[in-house]
Amino acid sequence: MALLSLLVYALYRNSARLAGLIGATGTTIVVRLSAFLLFCIGIQVLWNGAAELLSTLPLETLGAS
Repeated sequence: MALLSLLVYALYRNSARLAGLIGATGTTIVVRLSAFLLFCIGIQVLWNGAAELLSTLPLETLGAS
């Protein structure tokens, strides 16, 4: 965990230099990929929450006899 924290710190500290290295197109790609991953995580959280909620409902509520 400490190694990961150090890596994140180093990347954030040198983010301007890294953005210059990969250029505008590379930066756009990284931003879009990270946005997609965040979207996927949000959908997974929503899916898990909905599944948990639906599993607690009585069967009569869902229309089963």
